[in-house]
Amino acid sequence: MKLSYKISLVTAVLIIAVVVSLLVYRRMGPLPTLTDRDIAGATSINSEWVEIGPTPALDSSGKQSLVILDLEGDYTPDFPAHMLRFPDGSLGTPEVQLVDPQGHVFPLQFLMVHHRDRTGSNVMGGAGFGSPDLPTDRSYTTVRIRSDKPMKCSKIIWRG
Repeated sequence: MKLSYKISLVTAVLIIAVVVSLLVYRRMGPLPTLTDRDIAGATSINSEWVEIGPTPALDSSGKQSLVILDLEGDYTPDFPAHMLRFPDGSLGTPEVQLVDPQGHVFPLQFLMVHHRDRTGSNVMGGAGFGSPDLPTDRSYTTVRIRSDKPMKCSKIIWRG
């Protein structure tokens, strides 16, 4: 075989592999990162603080750490207002906090949306809460969450 034919064949195989990988990724949805850690299963959130004490404590890496609420129901983001639109059409945002062993409280803000899949659907699967000022030199022993409007989470994830 000629060298140019072999190069063309290898190039075609690589292009096909990339296209197939992208199609599979879009259908399956985003893969969890290596730092994703489930810290709670099904959780009901209301106006009373829900406290989660993960074991071991949560460590923050140098990148943006997030508490992700995997929401049940049809929520949509309203980024200009920094709020969530609830299934009934009302706006609200749960309060999410991290607490270190010394009792220092670090409020987190609504920063990102986690979509249920990568098919182009706008169906929101979760909401990520974090803080650009979150210290990385400590561990966090408690996650606290409350919401004036009741909501249900299928799980709560730490992305450290």
